[in-house]
Amino acid sequence: TSSIRPSLINKGKSADSRGSFSEEEYKFVYTTMRTWHQSAHRQDTRETREVLRNYILILANTGVRHGTEALGLKWKNISWFEKDGDRFLSIYVSGKTGGRELIARDNTETYLDRQRAMNADLAEMTFEEVIAAKIDDFVFKNRSGKLVTLFNLARSFKAFLREHDMETGSDGKSRTLYSWRHFYATSGLTKGTSTHIMSKQMGNSTQMLDRFYSKLSPKLNAELHSGRTEDKSKKNRQETEDKPPAPSTVSDQLFDLFAAKQLSEDGLLQAVCGASDYKATEAVSLRAIESFRDG
Repeated sequence: TSSIRPSLINKGKSADSRGSFSEEEYKFVYTTMRTWHQSAHRQDTRETREVLRNYILILANTGVRHGTEALGLKWKNISWFEKDGDRFLSIYVSGKTGGRELIARDNTETYLDRQRAMNADLAEMTFEEVIAAKIDDFVFKNRSGKLVTLFNLARSFKAFLREHDMETGSDGKSRTLYSWRHFYATSGLTKGTSTHIMSKQMGNSTQMLDRFYSKLSPKLNAELHSGRTEDKSKKNRQETEDKPPAPSTVSDQLFDLFAAKQLSEDGLLQAVCGASDYKATEAVSLRAIESFRDG
């Protein structure tokens, strides 16, 4: 019975966030890695380091978990999502918390395209063709056609950190490839993204994000808390309202007369384009397109 059954207490070690990187360190890492692979003596190490650069950039711009989620990513899991005339890069990942769909930052397309170019089977195809074909092949393969391993990626990254004296951050915490997920979260919260939105993107609960990052919120969003964001918005709005309207050009006035049916189409063409050395400016082209749309 419960009265005689011993209580097993296991508090364990409380979870803690991993070391992260600053924006300046992030830039140093990805720029230095452009050529870092060339210093490796072994071919397989060079190939792993090449993939590592893109791997880091994709982790830092998607919030994908290092390991199973990232290395399980296939080209068929990547697609375009359209909304209000714009399109966004959508990635479906499956891992620790099941499957989820996320939206990558726009520059992720460049990093994925570099990975495509490394794959001998896809090198002759464009990025658009690969995405449209829903190819059942892993993204993070090296030039030899092998999927990079978790061990080799971690070992190469550790070597990079040691070589550049970056193994620990200013907070004294050790850095690993998992730190890029922390970097992504911190970067998003700095821009004012809510923990609710971040949780959907990263596959974490809002409670977990609040637990790890709520203590950072005041500093990450200092301008928001201090009221400067609102002040800047008011100032910009006031400057816009106080700004005198831009003087209309001769072409603008001619198009306005044409729109008001006070000038014929032949008259407009002769007045705007009549000179022998005439070249259409972007402003004139835009007004012509407006007139075409208006019938």
